[in-house]
Amino acid sequence: MANVTMKVDISQQALENVMNSSPEVRSAINSMSASIASRANGMATEKSGAWVDVGEPHHPGRTGGKWNGRSGTIIGGKEPVYQSKPAKRGSSGLVGIVYTGNYAAQKDNLKHNTLLKAKG
Repeated sequence: MANVTMKVDISQQALENVMNSSPEVRSAINSMSASIASRANGMATEKSGAWVDVGEPHHPGRTGGKWNGRSGTIIGGKEPVYQSKPAKRGSSGLVGIVYTGNYAAQKDNLKHNTLLKAKG
């Protein structure tokens, strides 16, 4: 029996194109992004403050608690929400995006670096 040695050259760019157009890779990235968002939602602790509309003009000297709009409405007091977007093709390949979905999540991420911790 004879031994045969063979050399195969694969184009790096062609391999990247195949990987980036694969539905399985896109699905895996989407799954990982959703997993990170889910972990971030589980770790989140910061709640946005509740702002009550008192129908008064805003005074720059006052900080928080009141705003001018339709009297009697309340905004804020929400739990942080982290969300993910489907993978998109970027200049370096497929990219999954996890982001802060509301102000409470922005506040939580600023104070606790939640997205970085959830990424692992």
